[in-house]
Amino acid sequence: IFRQTRVGRNNIPFEIFKLRTMKPDTVNVASHEVTQSQITRVGAWLRRLKFDELPQLYNVLNGTMSFVGPRPCLPSQHELIAERMSRGVTSLLPGITGFGQLAGLDMSTPRKLAIADAYYVGSWSLKRDLAILFQTATGGGRGDAALRYQGIPAESEQVPVEGSATKTAVHPHHGKTVVITGATGFLGQAVIPKLLLEGWTVVAFVRNPHDGLASDIQQICFGDLGSADPNELAIAMSSADCLIHLAAVVPGKIASPQSGTAKIADVICKAATAAGIPRIIVLSSVYATLAEQRDPDARVYGHEKLAADRILVQAMSDVTQIVTLRPPVIYGSGMSGALSKLVKLIRAGSPLPFGLAKNQRHYISRENVANLIATIARAPDSTWREASGRYYTPTDGLALSTAELVRMIAQANGKTARLIPVPLSFLRFAGRVTGSSEMLAGAINPLPHNDNAALFKAFGWVPSEQMPESLPS
Repeated sequence: IFRQTRVGRNNIPFEIFKLRTMKPDTVNVASHEVTQSQITRVGAWLRRLKFDELPQLYNVLNGTMSFVGPRPCLPSQHELIAERMSRGVTSLLPGITGFGQLAGLDMSTPRKLAIADAYYVGSWSLKRDLAILFQTATGGGRGDAALRYQGIPAESEQVPVEGSATKTAVHPHHGKTVVITGATGFLGQAVIPKLLLEGWTVVAFVRNPHDGLASDIQQICFGDLGSADPNELAIAMSSADCLIHLAAVVPGKIASPQSGTAKIADVICKAATAAGIPRIIVLSSVYATLAEQRDPDARVYGHEKLAADRILVQAMSDVTQIVTLRPPVIYGSGMSGALSKLVKLIRAGSPLPFGLAKNQRHYISRENVANLIATIARAPDSTWREASGRYYTPTDGLALSTAELVRMIAQANGKTARLIPVPLSFLRFAGRVTGSSEMLAGAINPLPHNDNAALFKAFGWVPSEQMPESLPS
């Protein structure tokens, strides 16, 4: 039996077990770096029949590996680790066999292997895993041809783009105009630099003139968009090729599902229709999906977002195409809301009652959302035709319990997580008594929604960063 340290889930090292197939004096490097002469005669036979992997059944039993997943690499393979982290691959248990292995890829091409791994993570299904196991057992998978057959372009066909796994070309949008609402907000200020970098002419709808925006951005002041004249907005939009609608009422300040954000959506919808805007990207929330599913965690905010989504999508015409994003909590420097308060408590060293919170919730960084919006904006007409009218929930690709999140935030800030194991039933009771049920629900209830597979398929997008590296310190 051969033992070796490998990189596991969330980059945690573990000990892997295999049948020895190489000479005892072989250096501890990846297989592709070892000469053929180092493989024994019996070892060659074991590797050909994949029998050398059988001891890894013990790794599956002890929870460090899965039957199918990205193949675990060595701690010294820094380039592959970085490529996988940038694509959200490290959130999954490594596997005895995997999609990349089946495609004939080894770790000598780290970027290509990480792209294949990201495709697998984003499009996971039990049916796919069973197919991978069957094809592995029968010797399936032959190099780049297999990779292209599975729907991933060969490496030579790709140009790396920040925040995008695959893209055949990047064309600056000189001469094209994008209108953006909520331009001075938390997300808007991250999206605009990416649009300018790609050559878009940016028109920003703002409440008041803002000194923080670049000088080459045209600012148009309309005050409260919910009270603006749609005809005046339409004139300002008349030359635009795309509208990015980020403006909304701050959560917690909504009176009813028919006010605030929905009112703004109605005005924007009328203006965009009158102006003949061909493309609209809408920022909604995963809570709109919860409201659609009649989930009690939806809150008034979710019903407000759902009402706004329906106003915009139902008014869609043959001329206008709409893609709606419903992300979970967006975090990053300058964020506000419950997550911001949690960070402040952790930095202050406050004890937190989430030691038993094992829920799995998704999050997404501001950088990942901004990259996705820029990727969608530049997508070709054929992609827009396929995606129009659909809702997508993008995430970092890593689901965390609140206890894990607290530990990560504490580590990023050089603090010690102070978690108290309070029963969840008691927390829910305390939430009802204090009127903070909604806030606590966001900390102790699961939120499994994740459409990264669909976004990869439609736009070639995968997350460019992931916790803990993406956490603000």
